Amino acid sequence: MSYAYDPRFWHSALAGPAPTDIVAAGSGDATAINGGWHDATLYHSVMAGVTYLATIASTKTLSLACIIQTASDSSGTGAATLATLTTLTVTTVTAGTNTLLFAESVVLDKSTNKGYIRMVLTPDLSNTATDTATVSGFMITGPHRIEQPNP
Repeated sequence: MSYAYDPRFWHSALAGPAPTDIVAAGSGDATAINGGWHDATLYHSVMAGVTYLATIASTKTLSLACIIQTASDSSGTGAATLATLTTLTVTTVTAGTNTLLFAESVVLDKSTNKGYIRMVLTPDLSNTATDTATVSGFMITGPHRIEQPNP
């Protein structure tokens, strides 16, 4: 079986974890934030993106771990890690507010992709108080994959 790529369906945006407020040593800190499941059977790759707005004290950090999981249906049956993205660590030299958009591409290997994917973010603020952040994620698929019989 070979594949062709249909340019009419080059990219589709998929929601990742919804914007979530994080408080150092409090709500949401070091806690996984799950995105919803999306049918990815027809896509060759996905670009995963993470955005954040953080207010961090001097010398403290915000770390964002991100994985893409795969499952056989939209309820998460047989969920397993498909890809682990580079962990993003933000360190401030001076206190203040920081913003960033971070993205990384993941190829959806047909042999390991069970058909549905979701993003899971785990933010971790190193401070024990005062620091706050709002984090969210998104995915962009592309291109649309069409299976064709070998000639």
